[in-house]
Amino acid sequence: MGESRSWDPSQGLAYNRSLTAGLSEKPTDLTWLQKSRGGDFQSSCLKYLLTLLRYPVVDVRLLALDELFRLLRERETLIDLVLGTWADLEDGQKEYVAVLLFSLGIASPARVSVWAPQLLELVRRERHYNLRATAAEAIYAAELFGANLHAGVLAAAGE
Repeated sequence: MGESRSWDPSQGLAYNRSLTAGLSEKPTDLTWLQKSRGGDFQSSCLKYLLTLLRYPVVDVRLLALDELFRLLRERETLIDLVLGTWADLEDGQKEYVAVLLFSLGIASPARVSVWAPQLLELVRRERHYNLRATAAEAIYAAELFGANLHAGVLAAAGE
């Protein structure tokens, strides 16, 4: 058997320094971080997570969806912010939001009456059948799990 050698982290650091020794130093531009794009930090984070729902790697979309679920479950007022971005979302992102609200309706049925009418109004204008069907099923599932919904909301889900 060969002798056991332990790895010394300083060797790796020295190696990395030798690799970069001939490179010129790049200027660091952080102006994009200092400029305000409007809105507060919370809404900027939500918009960023919603943007990740169109990311090509499925795992990234699922991680974003998981984080959105956690945030919206803890802070139900954020649902209004998410639905407020509906017009700016692509169809795929809208589908994820509809599925997200479906899950929230099952997890927290008592809160569905707050956002259900707005969701139904938004999807009513959509030409994408899946969006309308998912929203309707979200409302029906929430009712099965105990949501106290007005008859008008249930009727609108059936249209």
